[in-house]
Amino acid sequence: MPKRLVDSRLTGSDKFNGLPTDFDRLLYILLLTNADPFGREEGTPTRVKAMCFPVRNIDLKRIEESMDRLDEAKLIEWYSVDGKMYYEIVQWDKFQRMDLSKRGKRSKYPDNSQIGKNREEQGSVGENKHQEGEYEREQEREREQESETIYTHYKTTVKPGAKTDAIKSITKLLTERKGFTLYTKDQLLLSIDHYVGAVDFPTDPKYRIQANNFFGQQQRFVDFLEMPEMLDPEMVRKAERVAARITEREELERLYPEVK
Repeated sequence: MPKRLVDSRLTGSDKFNGLPTDFDRLLYILLLTNADPFGREEGTPTRVKAMCFPVRNIDLKRIEESMDRLDEAKLIEWYSVDGKMYYEIVQWDKFQRMDLSKRGKRSKYPDNSQIGKNREEQGSVGENKHQEGEYEREQEREREQESETIYTHYKTTVKPGAKTDAIKSITKLLTERKGFTLYTKDQLLLSIDHYVGAVDFPTDPKYRIQANNFFGQQQRFVDFLEMPEMLDPEMVRKAERVAARITEREELERLYPEVK
């Protein structure tokens, strides 16, 4: 990606300094540095979070509210085309110095002149922002539930401990980035079963990998995404029995939540 210029005049801008929080000012700069050569990018809260805060646990609602304030301040235009959110940096060409012959004829992202073309089908921009935000929050809740399920399986079959760090790591692995999810719930659950079924799986729990190391920075689970070449058949059967019990318990809790 070409380098982006943050103009020194920004610090004296009334619009920039008039933003209510430092988070708004930081987000504006990060949006600017991640925009395409035409000053545009996808603007869903999930996309903005993955692009601007890939390793930070920032709430999607906070990003949505900040994007609204930047739009109201006329520092960006945050708009919806065909039900999908985009943003464009206001006065992009005034402050970015680049060879126009090298940036292409047009952005791959639509500009806001297309908003009115299908207004009846799209509804208002405000409604679309709200719907996008609700969808993103629902997706985040689902990831949290899936992370809890994966950790519970690890705790039951391997060892308990380091729950908070482990769940944060698992949630990151399940989060969509650049349009696709790195790993699915089923993949991560399977990696646990493969680890338990490995021939060198420690019999003493104190020598087993901590959950935060298995899914965290060391990402030991990657070694067990595929079935290891040598497995202890008895351990495989044990892992399958435990997994079946967990699946059965989850199904009962889904059908009869009041009995939890």
